[in-house]
Amino acid sequence: MESDKAGEKYRLLLTILGQYQQVAVAYSGGVDSTLLAFAACEALGAEQVLMLHAASVLLPKKTVRNAENLVARQFSSKVRFRKLLVNPLQDSSFIRNDRKRCYFCKKIIYTRLLDEMKREGISILCDGTNCDDLLDDRPGFQAIGELGVKTPLVEAGFEKNEIRLVSARLHLENAQLPSNSCLATRLEYDTLIEEDILPVIERLEMFLEERGFPGCRVRPRRKMVIIEISESHFDRISDTSVRTEIITYFRDNNYETVVLDLRGRR
Repeated sequence: MESDKAGEKYRLLLTILGQYQQVAVAYSGGVDSTLLAFAACEALGAEQVLMLHAASVLLPKKTVRNAENLVARQFSSKVRFRKLLVNPLQDSSFIRNDRKRCYFCKKIIYTRLLDEMKREGISILCDGTNCDDLLDDRPGFQAIGELGVKTPLVEAGFEKNEIRLVSARLHLENAQLPSNSCLATRLEYDTLIEEDILPVIERLEMFLEERGFPGCRVRPRRKMVIIEISESHFDRISDTSVRTEIITYFRDNNYETVVLDLRGRR
């Protein structure tokens, strides 16, 4: 690792993780939790790390599949990996979808992870929250704190761009993977989260991704949808044939109006 700010933070991360005998890592398949799990394996040895992936209807099937495949490709066979099925839709506080939605979701999911790791005799659960996350309104972070979950990337002072930089140096293949969030975040607050809308959102986003818009978002609003794409893809969507194909497909899925958020995803 080069001797610079990001490299120093990675070495600090190894020191922080090295104080534990064993850890479980809440692993989503995203760049943050992947780097955290990789560092834990380096600091403690792969056999001392348990990677826990919570799969649910809130995650696109592609996300779950890619997370599993990444473990097989990039991690030692000695690391333990568990996929746990969790269903936050069984909780009325979550499906109410108020501004504490993420708090209830994290509480449900992380309680499940804690139960699993304790059966393995592990007492420390680590989460991939980074310093940039603290700048946003994230009720889920409150739940993490209440449950005593550690946030080593925050302790080491990592910002998102530094995580991507270090991940690329370590040849982690998802270093530039766009940030992701659960499908429920596409819905307006105080709109009941119903299970049948989630696969629709997943299908519409997959349609856009397959046409060159990775990391897109589709936000249903009754008969209208707002789509968010990277600013770097604005030239592509300006093509008439591309727009026509999108409009036709969305209308076939009962959305008469398709609106583009001009701020772009970053």
